[in-house]
Amino acid sequence: MQIDASRPDGFFYLGLTKLKEHDIDGAAANVQCAVIIRPDADHYHFALGVIFKVQRNLPGALSEFRQEMDLAPDNTAVRQQVQENEAAIAAEQKGSVQGLAPGTGNAPAQ
Repeated sequence: MQIDASRPDGFFYLGLTKLKEHDIDGAAANVQCAVIIRPDADHYHFALGVIFKVQRNLPGALSEFRQEMDLAPDNTAVRQQVQENEAAIAAEQKGSVQGLAPGTGNAPAQ
């Protein structure tokens, strides 16, 4: 199968298919191609943010969600993802400061 490199939708939908197939790296690669070709397209940054979130790349996810919010400031789902990722990153940073491994969610020993 060949994708027309000038048409980002092929990459975008292939990326979503890869995500459904649990090929997260393939999903990321294809959606990133779509974003590079057309960075102002609806939903591309949101989808890439979701993929990064699945990969536990919270800073990358937050960046993509913020870019989507710039394109669609009234989208409540995007706003919610920005808030959730900001909170998750803050919690990881707090855990690192307290001597916890980031992402463990464990409370410090008392």
